[in-house]
Amino acid sequence: MACTSDYRPCPAGRKPDRTIVLMGKTGNGKSAVANVLAGDYNGGLFPESSNPASETSGLPTHTVLVSYAGKDHAIKIVDTIGYGDTSLSEKDVLNALAKVAQTCTEGINQILFVTRGRYTQEDKTTMDAMMNVIFQPDVAKFSTIVRTATPAKELDEAVVAAKTAEYRQEMITLHPNLVQINTFLMISNPDDGDERSMQMRRRSRKTLLDHVILHYMQCYATPSYTSAVARVNKHLNAQTAQQEEQKRLQHELKAREAEQERLRQVQERKVLKMQRVNEQLRRKEAASQGGDDCIIL
Repeated sequence: MACTSDYRPCPAGRKPDRTIVLMGKTGNGKSAVANVLAGDYNGGLFPESSNPASETSGLPTHTVLVSYAGKDHAIKIVDTIGYGDTSLSEKDVLNALAKVAQTCTEGINQILFVTRGRYTQEDKTTMDAMMNVIFQPDVAKFSTIVRTATPAKELDEAVVAAKTAEYRQEMITLHPNLVQINTFLMISNPDDGDERSMQMRRRSRKTLLDHVILHYMQCYATPSYTSAVARVNKHLNAQTAQQEEQKRLQHELKAREAEQERLRQVQERKVLKMQRVNEQLRRKEAASQGGDDCIIL
């Protein structure tokens, strides 16, 4: 029977050596990535779901102990609510994400931005919110894009490097700001529960651990919760102002179109009146000419 866990809880009181935050659109599999990173292949540590409503509420956080290269490392893993959760407003989601500042006062070593398959417009919206609302653009230096649900054949050693470069370039073409993010990982985390799925999840875990332990010793200094909330409010206010401006412009456009239609109808009535006048004149002229030709006996 397949072993379904390499999870080891961190002893109480030990400070984390790495702090990892997972972000992404609802349904992209970030909670599954969190479980794989923690070594819980059954998916019980962080609730997993593919529903449009996120299973994650609050900021589930676990610090795990990982043996790597003969040394134990304490890794703090912070899962976040999925952006685009259909059960919450954008304001609620952004305010929930802003709480990362409270949870990660020690700083963040890596943000794993989780995508699934092809990069979408929703992914772009989520990435923009992470880089420009919750944090500052320089957070890109501490971020990695993790593509989940990668077909096994694309993870083969002979093609994985080329496929990684191909997908990264494809994403940059769609979203040029992603050029600021230097690292891109492809993993597969199937949840079929069989031995093959466990092997794929263990392989994905090794890829993630190689990345988060060997790199990014420095920390991104998280903003204060107050400043994070202030940026969220500024973003929402700007968005509201933009929406109101769009409504105003649409109203003006409709009013202009209505005025143009009124003028068109006025002009049309003038043309019809002129045509009737011309027709009457033509008939009078024709009648007058007919009278001259009449012979009286």
